[in-house]
Amino acid sequence: MKVELRLDFRMNGLFCLSCVSPMEPSLAHIATSLLKQASEEEFIYFHLPPVSTWANYNATVFGLACFRQIPVNELLHKTADLTRTSVQKALVVLASEPILGSVRTKLGFVTQAFFAQRDFSKMDIVETLYSSLRNSVVAPVSDNILYAGLSLRELVNKFKQKTLQLFKLMFLEKRVLFYGPKVEAISSYQYSLISLVPELLKHLHDVGAPNLCYEESMSVLDEVGGGGEHGDLFRAKLRNLGLPLRIFGEGAFFQPYIPLQQIDVIMAPTTKSFLVGTSNSIFLHNKAAAIDAIVNCEKGTIEVIDPALMSALQLTSADKRFIDEISKTVTSTWAQEDDPTLNQQIEFEGSDDDIRARFESYLFSFLISAKLTLSPPEVSPTPGGVTPTKPKDYTTDFNPAWVKLWKKTNNFKTWNEHTSGDRISSTGIGPGHLKEVPSTMSIMSAKLQELGWSSVAPQTVAKVAVSTAAATAAATADTVKSAVSTVADSQSAKNLQSGASQMFASMSGWMSQRKREWSGPATPERRNSGELNPVPDGTKAKDDSSEEESGFVEVQKAEPEAFEEVNFADVKI
Repeated sequence: MKVELRLDFRMNGLFCLSCVSPMEPSLAHIATSLLKQASEEEFIYFHLPPVSTWANYNATVFGLACFRQIPVNELLHKTADLTRTSVQKALVVLASEPILGSVRTKLGFVTQAFFAQRDFSKMDIVETLYSSLRNSVVAPVSDNILYAGLSLRELVNKFKQKTLQLFKLMFLEKRVLFYGPKVEAISSYQYSLISLVPELLKHLHDVGAPNLCYEESMSVLDEVGGGGEHGDLFRAKLRNLGLPLRIFGEGAFFQPYIPLQQIDVIMAPTTKSFLVGTSNSIFLHNKAAAIDAIVNCEKGTIEVIDPALMSALQLTSADKRFIDEISKTVTSTWAQEDDPTLNQQIEFEGSDDDIRARFESYLFSFLISAKLTLSPPEVSPTPGGVTPTKPKDYTTDFNPAWVKLWKKTNNFKTWNEHTSGDRISSTGIGPGHLKEVPSTMSIMSAKLQELGWSSVAPQTVAKVAVSTAAATAAATADTVKSAVSTVADSQSAKNLQSGASQMFASMSGWMSQRKREWSGPATPERRNSGELNPVPDGTKAKDDSSEEESGFVEVQKAEPEAFEEVNFADVKI
């Protein structure tokens, strides 16, 4: 991969690019729109169509400009064309790859030093920067260079849960406008969003104009860009998954910052979709542009204009669990400062690498789920002759309305043609949402597999579930019967205890009477008094009976402790 860098100097509000003169009108338009709002320093990212004068190069040109201004009375060398009170100029870096974030800091320092000379005729420092950039950027371009200057933490902190909505919106090839007062932030958000799709930053060569289209085969990922064995395995996985997705193809236009003079590009019939950024509110009210969604970078909101997108951009419960975890991790370590360097997470959790890895896993699981749903593997009938059930739809937790719109896009058609179920399955990644809640049936099936049932048909699992439920019901019935029996036995025990109590009370009364009869000798006095005489029929018997009944009633009313006073072991009958 050949990387070309060009640096030149803009004079008097116009870019003097003698080596690339066909680009001068586009650069002039961008510069003019920025000069109206330029503060002390301003950075802007932009794209240009291919330059015909560059031999053997017909792809998009990536540009980064650093604007500054200085009062005319502070200049040491003044020219006749300086008629205003201040001078605004810019240093511009042009490259054949989107590596401009890595040179932003260096470009800012050189621009500041260039203005500090107060003499724009001294170009030595500019030539030094040019040579330094050419020597520092070599092929192949690593991911570290591509991701330099981007901040996924800032993107998530600004848009929170809507970050995932922006990510999913990008797949639908719609007409999306990023709007806000800070030009650099607008550009950074768009590049950060695109960087969430693996390898997409390396394949933006046809985004500079809607009529550009390069039929890149999926074998482009065979080029290993370093990283050793791990890098080779990762790129092999991406190739099997059909990545990168061709989101920007023929009829698509990507311009991080679009000047008003390019509004005709997004209004042209050949422009089917676009992703552009601007600080000019005129774009917001232009109905001819047919904008589908407006992203407010200052408020962190998404205004959906196309009604068809309303349901498609709704996040499922699994989606919300996924993005909420990322958002909470970022916000908990975020410092409310304007300096981005203060929010560079040192630990892995919540860092840019962590966020990118999570979105990659989300994308991998979705692509696998989509492919296995569209082209499910063949399932042979079970030995019992049970017919396989209908293939499962693994994309339910990703929002079926969004999946339906994605299937209508060009990038889906290209992806579907270059992927197969066998290659997808070879990645070793299982289908389904990362944050899906497993069903009871899936838990039972997993448990059966742990017990050695390597392949169990869903019907078999259902039969096992029914048998288990029946066994559980039978066990429950036995438990109920046992409980009823226990209750019955308990009632019988109460009846026996009551009978025993009555028997013991009768015996106690009988013994009390016998003791009175047997106590003392049989003297004539006692005999004459009739104490020892048999009880005749009549009143005496009635009175004795009343005593026994009275004694029985007293024992019956007594507490259980009253029985403990009677020692029945001494009773002899």
